[in-house]
Amino acid sequence: MVMTKQLQISRYPVYTTYGKQGLTKEDIDTDTVYTIQKRLSAMSDAERLALNITDEKLSSVNLLQMLENGHIQLDYNKRSKPGQPSYHINMDLEMDGIFSSIPNPLSPDASFIPERPLQRYKQLTLGASNEQEVQRGTKFGSNLLQKYQSKSLEAIDSVNMPFGISDKSKSIKLSRQSTDLIANIASRIAVGGEAAFKEVTEWMFGTSDFTVTDRQRILQERIKEQVALENAMEDKTRNIAGQYLKGNLVMNDNGDVIRSENPLFDVIAKNESFKAKVYLDSSGIQTIGHGLALDVKTNDGIVPHVELLNALRDKGYDIDKLRSGEESISIKDSVDLTLDVGIKTANDRVVKNYGKEIMYKENSFLRIALVDMTYQTGDGKRSFAGPKSKFYKYLNLYRQTKDTKYLGEWGIPNPETVLGQMFIDAEAYKRKNEGGIYTRLEKNAEFIKLWADGRSIQVDVEFPTGESNDFIPPAP
Repeated sequence: MVMTKQLQISRYPVYTTYGKQGLTKEDIDTDTVYTIQKRLSAMSDAERLALNITDEKLSSVNLLQMLENGHIQLDYNKRSKPGQPSYHINMDLEMDGIFSSIPNPLSPDASFIPERPLQRYKQLTLGASNEQEVQRGTKFGSNLLQKYQSKSLEAIDSVNMPFGISDKSKSIKLSRQSTDLIANIASRIAVGGEAAFKEVTEWMFGTSDFTVTDRQRILQERIKEQVALENAMEDKTRNIAGQYLKGNLVMNDNGDVIRSENPLFDVIAKNESFKAKVYLDSSGIQTIGHGLALDVKTNDGIVPHVELLNALRDKGYDIDKLRSGEESISIKDSVDLTLDVGIKTANDRVVKNYGKEIMYKENSFLRIALVDMTYQTGDGKRSFAGPKSKFYKYLNLYRQTKDTKYLGEWGIPNPETVLGQMFIDAEAYKRKNEGGIYTRLEKNAEFIKLWADGRSIQVDVEFPTGESNDFIPPAP
């Protein structure tokens, strides 16, 4: 339904009404954007076309900003149940004063009732988006620091500078003390692309003020990712690694419970983040989406990742255009392929190397750590958790004996313990200014400690246990 809206005073204004029930404006805005994304994802192509909504158009707008500016409005539904005001969502996507109703295609008569967003491993909040922004920036900054550690911008020839900076009128020392500055610069670039880089360089060289305004876009990206994950997990016909892990997780000693549709994905996606265009990973491999490597290293050298490339072709992508950066991958397709190819491959290798019992509930936190470590470095000679690693040897000794001398402690370097070897690996990368890998290994060490302490994921579906004899894991 399309209508022209005029400014009017609404009964039961949503922020006031639900603010009295403890919801913040951010809670309501986040749930509104989540609901819009969820409804649009459930529409047919014809329904979206009738609303003149395309993925490209939707990706180009800041939905949270549209809420701020009145281009998305929540109108009170006069048929609301007593004591439970509900709202129609109307959106002016073209920002021309013409609004379209965004109904729930699965239940057209249902209206919107705001709820506080669930606590998740990847939080859907502006605060968490800011944290992600700094994490992205720190990773970017670490790479710059490694390359230009002892130099200033004035000392670096312009042809060697990223993005071809040529104006060196202001010297900025790239040292460890500059991490916060670089984090802010990198976050702007990571979110805004070349236009944002131009803005940043103008600030760096004195022609404009620098402010970070993209937290809303990061949050919108997270919401879109969450919706894509939920839709993928609802597809019962798919063999998704982590299907049994769907549920509530207690991830720390404080006993905080968080919701996860697929913890294998949540952990990996938080570590990898999403990049729509091809980039080179730390080992020089072309990668896209949520850390999906287009090529793999073998004993014979670097070869194409045939399964992934075929899956990309099946979704209509031109591999040459992806590799050149001419084409981008959508969040939805990246989520699908991360589940169907990336995580499944890593999970199958873990089952092959560590046995089918790794799939049991009591090993759920161990499995998360092993799958993430395998997703990151494979299971070859230089992998963190492969069968030729010291980690593998001492983890299996601990599993067989439960002797804590084989488990060790994080922070104490000892190549004859599980956590000690992980700490040695992490420190090695830290010395290379690759702090992101250190942090990732540290988190996986926490998962392993949770497992060693007898903790497991509280799931919502029937889960195989050590007593089950009829459970068959995915074929390796």
